[in-house]
Amino acid sequence: MSAFNLSPGITPEVVGLATIALPLAIAVGYGVRGRAGFEIAIGLVTMALGLYKFATDWNDPWDLPLAIGGITVGLTVIGAALDRPELRWMPGPVWRACGAFAVFIGLWKVGSDFLDPFDIELGALLAGLGLWVLLARDTFARFRLSSSAS
Repeated sequence: MSAFNLSPGITPEVVGLATIALPLAIAVGYGVRGRAGFEIAIGLVTMALGLYKFATDWNDPWDLPLAIGGITVGLTVIGAALDRPELRWMPGPVWRACGAFAVFIGLWKVGSDFLDPFDIELGALLAGLGLWVLLARDTFARFRLSSSAS
């Protein structure tokens, strides 16, 4: 008997795979393309978890914001890593508002679904990437160590 309260369609094997996939994807992404690879990898994992959550739990209105948030924030981070010009259409304050909303949704799900490790992981990713979007300046501001970044 598990002490966890897993959502429908989320098995312990899925939780294990999601837990292992995140650090592996980040390591491979960073190894292949550096910072952009890291951003693409974490965006892909977040988007994949959001898609899986949407596919398995689409009829639960309390899980839809988490699933849709994971999909959209994952796509946004991938777009920023690939310097997609489409992202420049939205002004910076709108990005920051969306980031704040993602942080809220992520932390809300972590706090309210504390016995569901899949929701915890997706909620933590959503909150973390939302914080990244919230703190970024300009549309494509990324955490850089170089002196050319502002």
